[in-house]
Amino acid sequence: MRRLLQVTIICLVLLAAGCAQQSPPSGGDPAPRPDGPAPQPTPPVLTAQSFFPIKAGSTWTYQGQGNEYAAFTRESIFSRDNRGQFKESNGGTVSSAVFEANADAVTRVYFQGEQYQPDNLLNSPNFAGNDSTVVIKAPLVAGTTWTSGNMQKKLVSVEAAVDTPAGKFEKCLQIETRTPESVVTEYYKENVGLVKREFKSGDTVVTSTLAQYQIAP
Repeated sequence: MRRLLQVTIICLVLLAAGCAQQSPPSGGDPAPRPDGPAPQPTPPVLTAQSFFPIKAGSTWTYQGQGNEYAAFTRESIFSRDNRGQFKESNGGTVSSAVFEANADAVTRVYFQGEQYQPDNLLNSPNFAGNDSTVVIKAPLVAGTTWTSGNMQKKLVSVEAAVDTPAGKFEKCLQIETRTPESVVTEYYKENVGLVKREFKSGDTVVTSTLAQYQIAP
């Protein structure tokens, strides 16, 4: 009987020790993590609208080469919700355009030349678009393609670097538009907009490059 009691006591002591080792620590330093690289933060998802600011009061000035009308100014004169109305002047004419900017696309929904004193179309209950040109389209990954009218468009790169009089811009969208007669390459920088446009047709090359800009808060 005495030996049985000793064996029982020893078993109880060993059981208590095992439970103590398995119990999670209370207080003090947390248990060390397994070896391995720390989890990396998920990169933000790029949206089309972030590359095309529409807020009224934003302005852009472009230097031109190859044509007397390559230099131009662009201004967002009215904005409402996800639409911005722009006034563009190249020294020969003034045009008006309305762009609609969403996460998945930026679309020109209206265009009219010879608009020297444009009305606020965004407040007009009778406003009807006359255009559907998709300027930027998601997903914003190299190789995305789409068709707009007779134009074939392709997002060539999301890592393009562009030197301009307004500065050097990294991680730009490079979008190529092809027709049977020409190729237009445009570069867009996030939170800035269009930073360069290059038109090629045969031996003709016309470029418009950002010289200065101001984005309304």
